[in-house]
Amino acid sequence: MDIATALTNHIKCSGTESLIGAGTSARIYGDFVKQSVNRPYVILFEGGGQTSPLLVGTSGCAQSSFQIWSVDDDASGSVALWEIIRVAIDRYGPGYMDEVWVQEISQVGWRETGVIQPRDNSPQRLFYTQSTYDIWYSVPTVAHQGV
Repeated sequence: MDIATALTNHIKCSGTESLIGAGTSARIYGDFVKQSVNRPYVILFEGGGQTSPLLVGTSGCAQSSFQIWSVDDDASGSVALWEIIRVAIDRYGPGYMDEVWVQEISQVGWRETGVIQPRDNSPQRLFYTQSTYDIWYSVPTVAHQGV
């Protein structure tokens, strides 16, 4: 299982169910969301990362940076959803998140809140609250033969 799937699954069962739905119908999306989607919803995408696969044993260390956006019809709704997610993941670890060993999750920088203008110029504005999180986790290493 990859870290994005583990993080998505963790957010789905962290008290967000009444707001964004549960299971496969949970409203968690990648970097593109149709304007007609019910709100609130979450946008989660990996913005970068790195790996160090040559550590001792059978696993190495990886770091991924995820931006997580909470979107709703009003600012207070986006902040409330963001806060549920922050409590569930900030300072998480060490421990398993699904099948992935997570050493630590930490918020990078400040929370940002703003307005998303609709693409069709309708009067309906959406509000977002977002943060970036660094996640340090284990990845399997490739066995190397002697030189």
